[in-house]
Amino acid sequence: MIWPTGWMVRSFVRDHEKVAEQRVRHGYVKLECWTSIFGNLLLGGAKLALGLLTGSIALTADAAHTFGDMISSVVLLVSMRVASAPPDEKHPHGHGRAEALGTLGLAAMLIVTAVEFAHPAFDRLMLAFTPPDAETQQAITAMQGTGWWIVPALLVFWAFKEWMARFSADLGRTISSAALIGDAAHHRSDALATLLVVFSFVGVKFGVNWLDGLFGLGVAGFIGWAGASLAWEMMSRLMGEAPSRDLVTNIVAAAASVRGVRGVHGVEVHDYGNRQTASLHVEVAPQMKTAESHRVATLVEEALGRRLRMAAVVHVEVHEGPPACDVRATTVEEALKAFVAAEAAVLGFHAVHVTTSEKHLSVDLHLTVRPGLPVEEVHRLEHELAGKLRERLGLVKVNVHCEPDKAGAGTEQPFRQ
Repeated sequence: MIWPTGWMVRSFVRDHEKVAEQRVRHGYVKLECWTSIFGNLLLGGAKLALGLLTGSIALTADAAHTFGDMISSVVLLVSMRVASAPPDEKHPHGHGRAEALGTLGLAAMLIVTAVEFAHPAFDRLMLAFTPPDAETQQAITAMQGTGWWIVPALLVFWAFKEWMARFSADLGRTISSAALIGDAAHHRSDALATLLVVFSFVGVKFGVNWLDGLFGLGVAGFIGWAGASLAWEMMSRLMGEAPSRDLVTNIVAAAASVRGVRGVHGVEVHDYGNRQTASLHVEVAPQMKTAESHRVATLVEEALGRRLRMAAVVHVEVHEGPPACDVRATTVEEALKAFVAAEAAVLGFHAVHVTTSEKHLSVDLHLTVRPGLPVEEVHRLEHELAGKLRERLGLVKVNVHCEPDKAGAGTEQPFRQ
């Protein structure tokens, strides 16, 4: 984290390390929002005063952009407070989507602001083709009469907004909040807009009067683009985006870690904002009894909760086809035998568990190694084996557990699927 973000988090967010807890996440959001509110209030006021003083359309539009960032932080603060409310009878999955709804409202505000400021900026741009009227000429004269001190003042504004962008992005990445990362994008667009205002003042100083209008349109464009892209992202999320490939792979791996699971398919993820629920089908042996299959389903749910902090709905099905016919399982076994033969520190393997899904393959296994191996050597063996398996199988999720040899442990045991 950039300075002084770490100090602020430690000072104002209680139990800041426990980022998975909703109350801690809310603490991060409150810190970002209140910092943005006070910072944008001061900065927007300074920009507005200078914009009115100098007659700059671009700087006045930039001030509106800054005030828009402040309002966005207020909207975000309210929506996150609603999102942190516990589930109730009408909302059994909680209120997490309030964050996306608040962000969507913010996007609409930004688009309206962009349209409002594009009109006067376009009029100023027309000075390249038509003589200015009396009011416009008065504004241009005011800008030309402004001293060069305005440039370093605007560069200070830019530096402050760039810090706010990095501050929001750091907090957003820490708690995996798209809303905070989106707020960081707003701050950065405001910082870039301020740089455009610097160029507009320089242009007017050299008699290029229409340059203020051109860069005013640029500022409006930044505002509109930020609003449109944020609206598209939130609408896509509310309509139900497909889970990422990495998330599905992690779900399959978590389910595959449970003994008795022979296959995983039909993975779906339902995003409720501050919580996710997965539904999936796991395959078990045909001879498995009902009570045992229920226990397997419960263990899969617990594995997803422990590894990914996700709720899960598990459907149990009978695995079709004999495991011994699976070519991939045979390939894994051959790779393991070759690895044991090549590495003197590896004595054997056991508890090998190969699980397949529509597009994913997951391998869980235990390696028996010589006692007293240093940690660095154990990590090397794990990475080496994972690389060997990927060379033969392509995209595969590998979980290797190394354990020291005990009496009679250094033997190979049959595979399970």
